[in-house]
Formats: sequence, C-alpha cells, structure tokens
Amino acid sequence: MTGPLDPSRDPDRFDPAETPRGRTLPELLGEGAYEDKRDNATWLWGLLGILAFLGLVSLVISLL
Repeated sequence: MTGPLDPSRDPDRFDPAETPRGRTLPELLGEGAYEDKRDNATWLWGLLGILAFLGLVSLVISLL
C-alpha cells in the first residue's frame, strides 16, 4: 500500500525550497559529513591505478 510522502518521516530527503543556493554537499548532508583536503600523492596513485587497470583490460580484450 502506498501513500503520500511524509518528509518528517523520511530524514534522507530535504525540501529544496527550504535550502538556500550555494550550500555545499557536506552542508546538505549535515553533521558527520566532511571533506578533507586532497592529498596529491594519493590522488596521483589512484589515477595511475585506474589507468593501469584500463590498460590491462584493453590488452586482455585485444588478445581475445
């Protein structure tokens, strides 16, 4: 059985009319949400890992 949504019983949703523009995602998520500064070395290793994975997949597909 379905009925109308009750925003007070659904805390995962928010009313865009009540939310001022320009708020960041952590502000919209509320307490406990955070953004750390980007660690460039970790970001670079992640990017290299993704590129290596894509290269490996391309190699496997070309050999089949």
